[in-house]
Amino acid sequence: MIAKKPHDFYTRNGNDLLIQQKITHVEALKGTILEIPTLDGRSLLVTLLSRVNLGYEHKVPYEGMLLTKVTERKDTLKISITNIKDREKVKSSTKISAKECITLNLRVCKNVVN
Repeated sequence: MIAKKPHDFYTRNGNDLLIQQKITHVEALKGTILEIPTLDGRSLLVTLLSRVNLGYEHKVPYEGMLLTKVTERKDTLKISITNIKDREKVKSSTKISAKECITLNLRVCKNVVN
Protein backbone atom coordinates (compact mmCIF):
# COMPACT_ATOMS: atom_id res chain seq x y z
CA MET A 1 0.00 0.00 0.00
CA ILE A 2 1.30 3.47 -0.93
CA ALA A 3 0.70 6.27 1.57
CA LYS A 4 -0.11 9.71 0.17
CA LYS A 5 1.90 12.53 1.69
CA PRO A 6 -0.03 15.81 2.15
CA HIS A 7 1.22 18.72 0.03
CA ASP A 8 2.20 22.04 1.64
CA PHE A 9 -0.56 24.05 -0.08
CA TYR A 10 -2.49 21.78 -2.43
CA THR A 11 -5.27 19.33 -1.69
CA ARG A 12 -6.84 17.00 -4.20
CA ASN A 13 -10.45 16.31 -5.14
CA GLY A 14 -10.39 13.57 -7.75
CA ASN A 15 -8.16 14.96 -10.50
CA ASP A 16 -8.79 18.58 -9.51
CA LEU A 17 -6.14 20.41 -7.49
CA LEU A 18 -7.40 22.80 -4.83
CA ILE A 19 -5.46 25.69 -3.30
CA GLN A 20 -6.64 28.25 -0.76
CA GLN A 21 -5.59 31.90 -1.00
CA LYS A 22 -5.85 34.93 1.28
CA ILE A 23 -6.25 38.42 -0.18
CA THR A 24 -6.71 41.90 1.23
CA HIS A 25 -9.97 43.81 1.23
CA VAL A 26 -8.56 46.23 -1.37
CA GLU A 27 -7.62 43.29 -3.62
CA ALA A 28 -11.10 41.81 -3.18
CA LEU A 29 -12.70 45.06 -4.37
CA LYS A 30 -10.24 46.14 -7.07
CA GLY A 31 -8.95 42.78 -8.29
CA THR A 32 -5.45 41.40 -8.10
CA ILE A 33 -2.95 39.09 -9.74
CA LEU A 34 -2.10 35.97 -7.75
CA GLU A 35 1.15 34.10 -8.25
CA ILE A 36 0.29 30.42 -7.83
CA PRO A 37 3.07 27.81 -7.68
CA THR A 38 2.45 24.64 -9.68
CA LEU A 39 3.42 21.06 -8.87
CA ASP A 40 5.98 21.06 -11.70
CA GLY A 41 7.79 24.17 -10.42
CA ARG A 42 6.23 26.84 -12.65
CA SER A 43 4.43 29.94 -11.39
CA LEU A 44 0.99 30.80 -12.75
CA LEU A 45 -0.10 34.43 -12.79
CA VAL A 46 -3.86 34.35 -12.25
CA THR A 47 -5.89 37.54 -12.60
CA LEU A 48 -8.88 37.98 -10.31
CA LEU A 49 -11.34 40.59 -11.49
CA SER A 50 -12.85 43.14 -9.14
CA ARG A 51 -15.53 42.33 -6.56
CA VAL A 52 -14.31 38.95 -5.35
CA ASN A 53 -16.24 37.62 -2.35
CA LEU A 54 -15.17 35.25 0.40
CA GLY A 55 -15.59 31.70 -0.89
CA TYR A 56 -15.08 32.72 -4.54
CA GLU A 57 -13.58 29.90 -6.59
CA HIS A 58 -11.49 30.60 -9.68
CA LYS A 59 -10.96 27.68 -12.06
CA VAL A 60 -7.86 27.27 -14.22
CA PRO A 61 -8.42 24.51 -16.78
CA TYR A 62 -5.65 22.01 -17.60
CA GLU A 63 -3.54 22.81 -14.50
CA GLY A 64 -4.84 20.04 -12.20
CA MET A 65 -3.70 16.44 -11.89
CA LEU A 66 -2.44 14.59 -14.95
CA LEU A 67 -5.30 12.56 -16.45
CA THR A 68 -3.25 10.32 -18.76
CA LYS A 69 0.44 10.13 -19.48
CA VAL A 70 -0.30 9.45 -23.14
CA THR A 71 -2.03 12.77 -23.87
CA GLU A 72 -0.52 14.70 -20.93
CA ARG A 73 -3.95 16.28 -20.44
CA LYS A 74 -4.58 17.74 -16.99
CA ASP A 75 -7.75 18.43 -15.04
CA THR A 76 -8.67 21.72 -13.30
CA LEU A 77 -6.85 23.84 -10.72
CA LYS A 78 -9.34 25.51 -8.36
CA ILE A 79 -8.26 28.58 -6.39
CA SER A 80 -10.53 29.32 -3.44
CA ILE A 81 -10.53 32.67 -1.60
CA THR A 82 -10.73 31.61 2.04
CA ASN A 83 -9.79 34.81 3.83
CA ILE A 84 -10.14 38.52 3.11
CA LYS A 85 -8.06 40.56 5.50
CA ASP A 86 -9.88 43.22 7.53
CA ARG A 87 -10.52 46.37 5.51
CA GLU A 88 -9.47 48.66 8.37
CA LYS A 89 -6.00 47.13 8.53
CA VAL A 90 -4.85 48.40 5.14
CA LYS A 91 -1.08 48.85 5.27
CA SER A 92 0.00 52.40 5.99
CA SER A 93 2.20 52.25 2.87
CA THR A 94 -0.82 51.52 0.65
CA LYS A 95 -1.73 54.53 -1.48
CA ILE A 96 -5.34 54.85 -2.53
CA SER A 97 -7.38 57.58 -4.17
CA ALA A 98 -10.11 59.54 -2.36
CA LYS A 99 -12.70 57.80 -4.58
CA GLU A 100 -11.34 54.37 -3.59
CA CYS A 101 -11.40 55.42 0.06
CA ILE A 102 -15.11 56.20 -0.23
CA THR A 103 -15.76 52.99 -2.21
CA LEU A 104 -13.95 50.90 0.41
CA ASN A 105 -15.85 52.68 3.19
CA LEU A 106 -12.67 52.99 5.24
CA ARG A 107 -12.98 54.91 8.47
CA VAL A 108 -9.36 56.05 8.39
CA CYS A 109 -7.80 57.05 5.07
CA LYS A 110 -4.36 58.38 5.92
CA ASN A 111 -2.69 57.83 2.57
CA VAL A 112 -5.11 59.42 0.15
CA VAL A 113 -3.56 60.54 -3.12
CA ASN A 114 -5.33 62.82 -5.58
